[in-house]
Amino acid sequence: AYSTTRALESSSAGQYTSFFIAAYDRYRNPQTSDGFFFTTMLTHIRTGRRVLTKSVYSPSQGYIGFYTVNLAGDWIVSVQRTGEELLVVYNSLVSVGPVGLNTNPLQVIPGITTGETTVVQHLVTTGRDVSNSNGFADEDFLLLAIAGLQADFLITTYDQFYNQLTQGGEQFVVQVGLLNEGSYVDNDDGTYTSSYMMTIAGFYDLQVYVNQQSVTGSDPGNLFDFARQAFPLIVMGAETKPANCFAGGAGLFFAAAGEKAKYTVTAVDKFFNDKINGGDYIVSQMKGFSPLNLTAEDNSDGTYTFNFVRTLSGQYEIDIEVLGTRFYTSGDRKLKVVPSTIDASSRASGAGITTSEVFKINKLHKMKIELQDSFGNNITTGDMASFKVFIVTGTGDMRDF
Repeated sequence: AYSTTRALESSSAGQYTSFFIAAYDRYRNPQTSDGFFFTTMLTHIRTGRRVLTKSVYSPSQGYIGFYTVNLAGDWIVSVQRTGEELLVVYNSLVSVGPVGLNTNPLQVIPGITTGETTVVQHLVTTGRDVSNSNGFADEDFLLLAIAGLQADFLITTYDQFYNQLTQGGEQFVVQVGLLNEGSYVDNDDGTYTSSYMMTIAGFYDLQVYVNQQSVTGSDPGNLFDFARQAFPLIVMGAETKPANCFAGGAGLFFAAAGEKAKYTVTAVDKFFNDKINGGDYIVSQMKGFSPLNLTAEDNSDGTYTFNFVRTLSGQYEIDIEVLGTRFYTSGDRKLKVVPSTIDASSRASGAGITTSEVFKINKLHKMKIELQDSFGNNITTGDMASFKVFIVTGTGDMRDF
């Protein structure tokens, strides 16, 4: 068995490879007609996988052995007839026995890089960790980057048979959103390190192309969105900058005694991106008749809520600190807590209501009504039409009342 194209020395995965078999009878007469059968068996040294083929005959070329293997690596090649090994011309040397036992093995290198099998390894998060996740379920994975930080990810190239390439030379296009391109470095071992940086937080499509094909493989798997032909990417805000945060809500300015009120803080980074994830430590102080310290409730979406109930009416100054830095103070716009509704604890007093006074017919009698809510706050505003006075006891004739 011999080859003029090194078919017994090297090949590539998925490639049809053939070699010649010079057939002779016992007297060294060449066989010029069909009728003999030769087998070629290849054994993968690492895995033990085997491939078996049978020779074909061509009137113009004689007997031809062939093979096609999809697994890259080193192979032992045995060419036999009726169980006996043929002589093999290998690298201009004649060898007895299988190629790879007494000689160097057949080397099968990976085939052409394909986008379907090439793999992207990128930092990921889940829909559970991202509020307002644009339709992603809690268990869905998506790529993660942080605004202002360089995001690096690894591209590992494979051929269509999932053989990992071991040398570089490929050309890639890395696209982030519509206007941003990433760069990459060839590591000369079949892997490539790609980088990009974004400063505007939000959802993006990350697209990677090789050989005019979309790279769709990922680790962990199933990250590629075939409908969008891209990897979904979330760019989260950078570290919160207290000076850029803002507070809002009616509870900053108005509340009623005994009723729940609230105000919120929205965390913002140095690029003025609203944060969409939690984790910041935010506290508030109320200064006034009854001071109160509050710790924000983290909503895990970049917003934080202060819930409170005040029972003592009056004005309060509110301060808010983010990560130990004060960013909000009420100033002239203090929180006003008004009394609750009128309670039975309100008091009436004066000559018009005492039991010791003798009332005279057709004389105007007056009394003072001091209104309070259930928390003892004085109610200082109201409508006279809201009150009526009933005389419910007495000994005189009913016509006299």
